[in-house]
Amino acid sequence: MIVWTSIKGDVPVLLAASSRGLCRLSFGGESAFERELKAEFGEIVRKDADTFLLKTAGQVKRYLAGSQRDFTVDLDLRGTPFQLRVWEGLRLVPYGRTCSYADLAERIGWPRHASRAIGQANNRNPVAIIVPCHRVIAADGTLGGYGAGLELKERLLRLEGASFRSTPQSLARFQIRSESRARRAGAGQ
Repeated sequence: MIVWTSIKGDVPVLLAASSRGLCRLSFGGESAFERELKAEFGEIVRKDADTFLLKTAGQVKRYLAGSQRDFTVDLDLRGTPFQLRVWEGLRLVPYGRTCSYADLAERIGWPRHASRAIGQANNRNPVAIIVPCHRVIAADGTLGGYGAGLELKERLLRLEGASFRSTPQSLARFQIRSESRARRAGAGQ
């Protein structure tokens, strides 16, 4: 069974955990989050007083307030062997630092041409922030993309004091991709 809760604030965060550890950290609406959890895990229960979720929520709040850099919660990551390798590589990117998709590919022992696959695994990261996918940027130093939106990615990187370039072109490129994804998602309903 999966238990879940939400953290209210200027950055609303949704958390879900199994008996083994945190399996989701997401941003967005509760109803979509519930649907995704039910589709993947089956039985879910909202449990706002769960000890593990409260501990995790506290760490996330401290991170977002700028007073915590590292997380000490157990994770229950589920993915392909390649995705798990990418997510482990992401956890090695230090607070306040960034790397490119190609850098991450090299770090986990994959050739440079695997950057696209790295990006796709990064996009499927189930526990944003704790597995810091926001720290991966384009090779030219621009933000690239982020499932929760470039505004949040920029905010997280600024919180950490990381270096990056935010350009109108990168923002426009991401907006076009986001709009395209939204149209495809709308057509699939």
